[in-house]
Amino acid sequence: MRNPYYLLFISVFLYPNTNFSYAAQISDTLRERTVSQIKSGQTQQGTIILEQLLKKYPNNQRILADYLLLVVPIHHLNTAKLLSLTRHIQSKQFPEYAHFGVVKLLRDQKQFSQAIYLLEQFEPYQKQNQLQVNLLKAILFSENQQEKQALEVLKKINLKDLTADQLMQVAYSYRIILMWF
Repeated sequence: MRNPYYLLFISVFLYPNTNFSYAAQISDTLRERTVSQIKSGQTQQGTIILEQLLKKYPNNQRILADYLLLVVPIHHLNTAKLLSLTRHIQSKQFPEYAHFGVVKLLRDQKQFSQAIYLLEQFEPYQKQNQLQVNLLKAILFSENQQEKQALEVLKKINLKDLTADQLMQVAYSYRIILMWF
């Protein structure tokens, strides 16, 4: 017969995991429903629910991603709040669909250093989009007045393989570099 403490040990660790899994399922279902609400135009109600979910589950990376992508553009946050939220991002768990959107959000808010930091954290998970990473990184370095880093990234880009839009991004980066220096 097994030791009764062994069974207690097992039950203590299994119960919270089951409970956590159930809570994660509920929050994910509610998050998906709320995202649909916001996309269908019920922004005020959806925003309130997403804010409540973020308060209740501050480490849930999908809730954080959806909040940053859907709520922040509607209700502009002050810089301190935005930076506080982006510091909660865990690059390994943060959904890939939000990587570029959050970096561009920070860029739009002129938070270039934080945008560069996050882009570099996301880069290992964006190997299939390395060109897009390099283009965005070059632009961010240029806008952050980091000429040397921007030029290093721009050298990695093969201009022959670029679309017209991508060529415009390279040209923009060079133009910014020339403007600052």
